[in-house]
Amino acid sequence: MLKEIFTELVVKYCHDEIIAEQLWSEIEVAYTSSERYYHGLSHLQAVYDEIKEHENLVGDISAMLFALFYHDFVYDSLKSENELQSANYAKQRLQQIGCPQTIIDKCYSLIMATKGHDRTDDNDINMFTDADISILGKDWETYLA
Repeated sequence: MLKEIFTELVVKYCHDEIIAEQLWSEIEVAYTSSERYYHGLSHLQAVYDEIKEHENLVGDISAMLFALFYHDFVYDSLKSENELQSANYAKQRLQQIGCPQTIIDKCYSLIMATKGHDRTDDNDINMFTDADISILGKDWETYLA
């Protein structure tokens, strides 16, 4: 399901399913790395489910979905610049597919906000960071899984 969502999103801007497939492959490789325990494809699915549940409150769904797919793209638990590197990577890829600068800027901001998960005046940022850590409010069995 995530692959289809991502492909539709990319094709909306570049109209090229081959590029969408290449970008998805990069995402899939990154999020299925053996070094990851939690920040994998199941995390993306969980965050997507949270976003989808409240989609009617989202101001820029394209930016939020791009942020979903790229927010943990770079992940090294021993490093402190994961968010910055992920945001920069997303920026490059969104420029590559011809996304409007407003979406690129919003996606960048959403990803950077996951560093501290601080509340802001931006509803989309608050929703995204809440979705990112929503596992903390789930039942014990879901949390343990």
